[in-house]
Amino acid sequence: MAKKLFKDSEAPVYEIMIGDDDNTGIRFVSLVEDPAIDVQGMFFSKKELHNYEFNNLPDRQMVVGPALIPNKKIARKDDDGDLYFVFFSEETIRQMVSKFNKFNNNKSINIDHSNQMLDAYILSNWIVEDSYYDKSKLYGFDLPKGSWFIEIKIDDEEQWNTYVKEGGRYSFSVEGLMGQTPSKYSSLEHLFSFIDGLSENELNEILNDTFEKKKFHLTLTKQ
Repeated sequence: MAKKLFKDSEAPVYEIMIGDDDNTGIRFVSLVEDPAIDVQGMFFSKKELHNYEFNNLPDRQMVVGPALIPNKKIARKDDDGDLYFVFFSEETIRQMVSKFNKFNNNKSINIDHSNQMLDAYILSNWIVEDSYYDKSKLYGFDLPKGSWFIEIKIDDEEQWNTYVKEGGRYSFSVEGLMGQTPSKYSSLEHLFSFIDGLSENELNEILNDTFEKKKFHLTLTKQ
């Protein structure tokens, strides 16, 4: 697995960009089961989730979680099936969120990036300004400054039961018209970023495979 990840680290990286005075930006927020940012949200109901107990509360029919995380690389494949990565900078997230809110898109919520719209609305949304004191800490999240969080209220009980409670869709993904430009990060910086995300076992697997022909064993411990 580590060998494959090491090879993937050579894939190109692009930064997502939008304009201020055009139709680019977020058009919809989608409720999904497996978000591209790899961080799942949580929903408020009677059942226990993420160690939060709501036994004395009726179903609130609310979902909360991150929709965008700055500088988190998201895997994509082009038309030829080749791997590449994209990411959102903190500045671009602020620009996108400002534009999204400016045009009152708080009811633009669908299921799985489909034409199935939710009878729901964004109750609140915010950008993390201080990862220690942020409201998201109340829900058990620990994400960096610049992350965009959303709370939605689903009015339709049938949709709530079907898609959230039974369907497991309580995370967010965004869709819209966006551009991308080659990343300013060099291949070496991208490699360092990749290495920093590896476990100690994955690092040792790569090193020992690399030096196997030299007939000695390396052990690297991450601090």
